[in-house]
Amino acid sequence: MRQVIGRRMCQSAFSAPHVYFFTEVEMDHLLSIRDAVVPEFESKFTLRPSVNDFLIKAVALNLVEFPLLNSFLSEDEIHVFDGVNIGLAVAVPDGLVVPAIAHADELGIAEIVRQRSDLVARARSGNLRMEELERGTFTISSLAQYDVSYFTAILNPPQSGILSVGKTREQIYLEDEKVKTRHVATLGLSVDHRIVDGALAAQFLQSLKGKIERPSFTFLKI
Repeated sequence: MRQVIGRRMCQSAFSAPHVYFFTEVEMDHLLSIRDAVVPEFESKFTLRPSVNDFLIKAVALNLVEFPLLNSFLSEDEIHVFDGVNIGLAVAVPDGLVVPAIAHADELGIAEIVRQRSDLVARARSGNLRMEELERGTFTISSLAQYDVSYFTAILNPPQSGILSVGKTREQIYLEDEKVKTRHVATLGLSVDHRIVDGALAAQFLQSLKGKIERPSFTFLKI
């Protein structure tokens, strides 16, 4: 497994010129919505939604608006993937696998939770199908469960983008001359500079930030 990971990471690092972008996202509204729906989710679906499930949906919707970040380079041509399949990096003993949720832009949150739970469980037990590992068109890599504020992520070839997610932390800020607190997370976007220019990457990240900070509008259909 380490040989395969090493080979693919070297292929990505040495063949695709990476460029990185970061933004801080206020998470309080999203955390409130997630906490509010947890009891009903567990009662109705026997599933517990995570913050990652909402991020998967938000990223998928964003990729529909920015198809170049859902594309790959083949020889001298850029090809947009037929579907939006969000890969989620999962740590396993001695390595990392990236199963993907197919057509995540078309799924409700409940179905995303169901698929994510199933894929992660089977990733850790070594029971994924090859199709589930190869169908990803964009990847999310989250270290939010660790004391890691932000990090750069290497592209998962042949994809043109990957989003890194740091831990959600409390931050002090000033509003109307009053000191307040909020919860923020740093998102990092790595892109293949052969396909995606800086301005487009910044627009993608700005749009994603807006979707996460205004979840009542983004996730009207749960």
